[in-house]
Amino acid sequence: MVKLFSSHVGSKIIVGLIVMIVTLSFGFIVLADALLLIKVHRLYRQSGATLEQAQREFQSAFVNNPTVRGAAREAATAGINETLRSSSYK
Repeated sequence: MVKLFSSHVGSKIIVGLIVMIVTLSFGFIVLADALLLIKVHRLYRQSGATLEQAQREFQSAFVNNPTVRGAAREAATAGINETLRSSSYK
């Protein structure tokens, strides 16, 4: 077990660098997402929109959309079927 940690130091440095690059990339993505969210929020607030208007837009655009309703119905049905199937074996 000790040999495993003491050999191939060079490859461990490379793996460490790859992990650091991936970590920094995720951090950059989180920062970019936060900045874009702030920008969209500012644009939306500058347009004079209110929370009530946003709720009405959401209801009219998504809740009344037949595609969204069908997907929600299918997801609920699949969840119920899976619950019934898994509870019948207990």
